Amino acid sequence: MFICGAKDFHAMDKYSRLVEALGNDNILIVTDTLKGDGQPLLLTPGSNLSKLFIIDFLTFRNLSRTGNLIRNFIKLLFIPLQVILLRIKWLKYKPQIVHATPIYYMLLCYFAFIPYIGTPQAAEVLERPGKSIFYKYFAALAINNAKEVIVDSKLMSKEMKYSFKREPNVIKNGFDTNYALSFQNKKTHTENRILSIR
Repeated sequence: MFICGAKDFHAMDKYSRLVEALGNDNILIVTDTLKGDGQPLLLTPGSNLSKLFIIDFLTFRNLSRTGNLIRNFIKLLFIPLQVILLRIKWLKYKPQIVHATPIYYMLLCYFAFIPYIGTPQAAEVLERPGKSIFYKYFAALAINNAKEVIVDSKLMSKEMKYSFKREPNVIKNGFDTNYALSFQNKKTHTENRILSIR
């Protein structure tokens, strides 16, 4: 069972790689968002999908700072409902492994008493905990209660050890640059281009 936002490019890239390796029938994706905030639907037709309460109709039509704040408030508001729905799905499907990404979905698993592997995103470890004690508290719950934590850089690993006293597994996330660039409106030359350093 893979729990994530279905409009989150990084999460969907991981999901797509899992489906390629294990087959569509072996990976159930559970989500509360499909294509809100004007973002495209990243799921392919025939995806093995199970929906929580979908919040897309409550979000803005386009990405914006205000829209992000509203979406996050809505997500917080619906945590109790999403936790109940997630627990029901976990009991129904009895998955061998539950992988949640990013921290919001890790928290849903924690509150639903579901054992999970978690993958936080970079800003959730490197930036946000230093800006908010409230955020750091809930990030610590999600990270420290995961059976395993996976990060994609040594810098994230170092920060997690320092801030959360947790030893994560480091797995570098490669991704399909053609797929990533397909969302751009113009042609981009991809040879000899550095996409990310952490």
